[in-house]
Amino acid sequence: MREHDSKRAPSLAIHPSIVKAALSATNEMAEAQAAANYLAETMQRIHGGMWRVKINHVNECVTVSRRIGSGRVSPKPEVA
Repeated sequence: MREHDSKRAPSLAIHPSIVKAALSATNEMAEAQAAANYLAETMQRIHGGMWRVKINHVNECVTVSRRIGSGRVSPKPEVA
């Protein structure tokens, strides 16, 4: 055994169900982010300007809003 191996902290085994739950939650959060980003991109195509996404998992709230000062907002003729 090499000297540095004996000084390593003991590894903790993580139960597979905990790993699976953590990965699932991460995937679901990424899915929510992708959906909100898609909505922001759609609003940009319709109204112009730059849009931002805020997701608050604590308060269970998603906001898609236009950035202040990002140009005039008006629907494109094919949408109005």
